[in-house]
Amino acid sequence: MIASAPGWLERHEVSDMVFVDDGRVDDPGVVSSVRDHEPASGDLHLCTVGTPRVRAELLEVLAARGAELASFVHPSVVRFSPTAWPVGTIAYPHVTVSCDVVLGAAPFLSTGATLGHDVSVGDHVTISGAVQLLGGSHVGDRAFLGAGAVVLPRARVSADATVGAGSVVLRRVPRGRTVFGVPALPVD
Repeated sequence: MIASAPGWLERHEVSDMVFVDDGRVDDPGVVSSVRDHEPASGDLHLCTVGTPRVRAELLEVLAARGAELASFVHPSVVRFSPTAWPVGTIAYPHVTVSCDVVLGAAPFLSTGATLGHDVSVGDHVTISGAVQLLGGSHVGDRAFLGAGAVVLPRARVSADATVGAGSVVLRRVPRGRTVFGVPALPVD
């Protein structure tokens, strides 16, 4: 992030970065676990955890402690219309967001993801690299879409569902199900 987006750091007057992590506190770059972290006034917090349910839980912990959540939108992101970036948005390089896209809380949009016109994305969704959400498709809260997945026009990925890498969703993925393949079929 530092090398690829110095403008973001300047706009937010970021001079120091520290890391909190619930996995490996003994890592030299990690200062505490998220659950032990006490936000200080003026701190900005980005949560880049890829697992939607975990990211939602960690953001809830941080918010309860008064943490100021920031959004990171890489300068190479293309927006066709003024889409509002919800607090906590992470948008990596080369993401494309078309017209009339609605984003829920804290979406994670990885490199090269494309959101077509009239797409809606729920809260705490992870959209991995090179995913394509085509016109009028919908992704429910806490869903996870693996790299290169395609959701066809007007198709729906329900809440808490997982779409495997490279899969093509033709119609609907039921709540909490995992699908994989072309066409995407349940595997759980």
